Amino acid sequence: MNNPLAYFITFSCKGARFHGDPRGSVDRDHNQPEGEFAPSNPVRVSSEADRMNHGPIVLSPEQRACLEATMHEVSKHRGWTIHALAVRSNHLHVVVSASGTSPERVMNDLKAYGTRRLRKQGLLESITSLWTRHGSTKYLWKTADIAKAVQYVDEWQDDPRRFD
Repeated sequence: MNNPLAYFITFSCKGARFHGDPRGSVDRDHNQPEGEFAPSNPVRVSSEADRMNHGPIVLSPEQRACLEATMHEVSKHRGWTIHALAVRSNHLHVVVSASGTSPERVMNDLKAYGTRRLRKQGLLESITSLWTRHGSTKYLWKTADIAKAVQYVDEWQDDPRRFD
């Protein structure tokens, strides 16, 4: 099988959105491209919120700038190419070419190095769990797919269904 040209990776901060959120969420049964979101479920949302040992993470401008710089450093060190990157207040989107590396490895490296850098800079307490488990990893097979993902990251942040 050929390697994809790039990946469109999204991951969020803890507490940004729980499974069953009425705005839409994905889970093990609802995670296919163009598929349905998990059904709205206030009990599930409440249960997940109750299990957190801190409030929802909202990244400050300083934290966002630190994460953005770190993502670029990690990608350069690994030989990956970032086509677009948006570090938002409670989630992150990156369109990245990383030939020979799985999107899960890319995502895990970005999360790990970002968290370490925030802690080293004194921008995140050691007890705070920053990221949710996993995230979204879309394979981009054509240059048109990359262009569409880049446009989404750069211009369409307020309408997530536009990428589908």
